Amino acid sequence: MKNNIGMLDRFIRAILGPVLVALGLFWMAGALQVLLILLGVIISATALIGFCPLYLPFNLSTNKNAVNLSGKFVIALPVVMALVLVAASFASAYITRKQFLENYNAMNSNYKQALFQTGLKNRDESIKYYNQLQITYAEFSSKYATYRPYALSSDTQFSADLATVNKIIGESAPLVQTGDLAQAHVQLEQVRPIFQEMFKRNGFSLLAMNLVDFHDVMEKLIDDGAKKDAAASIEHYAEADRLLKSVEAELNDADVQGIRQSLDALLKSAQDGKVDDLSAQADALKKSFLKVYLIRG
Repeated sequence: MKNNIGMLDRFIRAILGPVLVALGLFWMAGALQVLLILLGVIISATALIGFCPLYLPFNLSTNKNAVNLSGKFVIALPVVMALVLVAASFASAYITRKQFLENYNAMNSNYKQALFQTGLKNRDESIKYYNQLQITYAEFSSKYATYRPYALSSDTQFSADLATVNKIIGESAPLVQTGDLAQAHVQLEQVRPIFQEMFKRNGFSLLAMNLVDFHDVMEKLIDDGAKKDAAASIEHYAEADRLLKSVEAELNDADVQGIRQSLDALLKSAQDGKVDDLSAQADALKKSFLKVYLIRG
């Protein structure tokens, strides 16, 4: 069997094959996952042996001189493939975990508002945020109904939890729309411990959860800063301060102290009526937050 794959061709396959395997393992589910992994394994195998059966019917070859490549190059290929697979796997595990938290955060922000408004017995706002919760939770549960990010890949309780949350939200509809809002609040409150337990058993730290919660109110402060709204900034500071204290209870290193300094500086500007400084202070708060979140979130 003559080699029909040249050096550059084999090198490209040595990178592409492991990447496809990692894409299948970490990003896909079902038939597409199997297809990508199989394709990645086949491409990797052709890189190792230097022969591609698909080239035969078309009499193709990228090994123009039909020479055997040096032993050092052939030996290096498995090393390259292993390094690519490891790098792609670590990157995929990290990114899919972050993506899951971001998707959860998008849904959870509406959940917390619906919970807050039902607690205040504010019908119109309760209905508004409850309807948004239904939409964002449907998107969240649909995405993760079959697909699992690596961080949750071994969680056998995950699907049952999604179904339970869906039932709780669905059964809350009549209470939110026309019924007892206090009872709706109690009903919706059942969702929180389900996700908290899910995070705990899958190795998500309380710090990560608290950072996600802080992110929500931080976005409000950023919006307040853009609007130069000192009153709203002071109002939202109270919530941000409470959530940041939860973060500080888990970790209070120099970086977290940087978040605290930025947050308190923003409050002082709002209290002093320096509305032109609010936007810059909010940007500084976001930068200090991201410094912590990207490493520990």
